[in-house]
Amino acid sequence: MAYHHTLLIISDIPEQCAKISDFFTPNRFHIHVSKSVREAMQILRDHAIDLLIAHCATMGEDAMDCIQRIRRNHPDIGIIIITPSPSEFPLTNALDAGADGSINEPVTKQNLSLLLQRSYWEALNRQDWWKSYYNTSL
Repeated sequence: MAYHHTLLIISDIPEQCAKISDFFTPNRFHIHVSKSVREAMQILRDHAIDLLIAHCATMGEDAMDCIQRIRRNHPDIGIIIITPSPSEFPLTNALDAGADGSINEPVTKQNLSLLLQRSYWEALNRQDWWKSYYNTSL
């Protein structure tokens, strides 16, 4: 199978990783799974990642700092966070840190699909997305 995109999942919950992988694999994503921030940073150094989905609880107390660091070093990666509790990791904090969106637990195919649809339409409304799109050779 030829892959078109690469996804990095940061989560130490095997069932969650399996659900996300099952959702993205038919859409021709090559998937890397990391159970720690340290391992994820190595994967980011070694591979071109298009989308990162990170479980905030796996990232620990410094989750927002990690998101900021990833965004600063990899500005073109889409970043989605999974929050166990919106009060514990508020969406506004995640967006301020550089995330593009969030999903509350439990992760389902439906909420992944809705988030990606919303993100797609938001991207289409961004002028920088169109400029980048037209400057890419097909």
